[in-house]
Amino acid sequence: MKVTVFYNHVVTAAKQSGLTLKETAEKCVSFGITGLEVMNTELQEPGAMENLAILREAGMHVNSMPAFCDFGHDPDEAKARAVVDLAVSLGSDKVLAIPGFITKDEEAQREEMCQNMVKMLRVMVAYAKEKGVTVGMEDFDGSEAPFATTAGLKWFMEQVPGLSCFFDTGNFLYSEEDAVQAYRALKPYIKHEIHCKDRGDKDRGGETPKITIGGRAIYPAPAGGGIIPLREILTDLLTTTDFDGSLAIEHFDSCRCLQDMEESARWLWDLIHSVR
Repeated sequence: MKVTVFYNHVVTAAKQSGLTLKETAEKCVSFGITGLEVMNTELQEPGAMENLAILREAGMHVNSMPAFCDFGHDPDEAKARAVVDLAVSLGSDKVLAIPGFITKDEEAQREEMCQNMVKMLRVMVAYAKEKGVTVGMEDFDGSEAPFATTAGLKWFMEQVPGLSCFFDTGNFLYSEEDAVQAYRALKPYIKHEIHCKDRGDKDRGGETPKITIGGRAIYPAPAGGGIIPLREILTDLLTTTDFDGSLAIEHFDSCRCLQDMEESARWLWDLIHSVR
């Protein structure tokens, strides 16, 4: 079992706190956070590889690579395999595939685009198995994602043998779905990673909210400090299954990243130790 955090949060925390990136990473390690979730798009940013070297020196490693792809429009098998190769080059054994989006203007092509995504995910999963890499998907919180809901994500799980669910506890709220019910429906596919995202209902100081499909404003919150039934979900997972994967801290747009990481890590480790 390990606790990880998004690369974005470490970089943001350093900027917010005035600490160096190395000092911030060392604090993360002291909190019990040793893994990083690094997006493929972030690797294109100036200084990204240098930053990763600093984080590795401080004791953090790349745990998973969320990968934005466009397989709905561009079902290129070589690009699907290249995503896996990129993850391997980072030392990651997990890829969170975000296979594409469908705009309102493309609704007539939805079935074809979803089938393109499925074909490329099958290629990716098969190739990743050869490389010792696990491919997963999450409930992405966006109206253009055909996997934003329980039914949508489960459909992809059923279409792609070997695809794992990297369950995001906080994203079903975007679709105005109950997270516990979603967890129960997708539990058989959850093997390797959980995104422990909580959500708040109050702005803590100029934070950008996510607006749900029902028009509600929801804000970032540390794990265990918001309105998501995180304890119920994780307690069930850790007591009724042999899950031994990654618990990823996620709170994009937080105005206090370092504090949220510390509070999230403490809450998660306390929960782990109380049930295991």
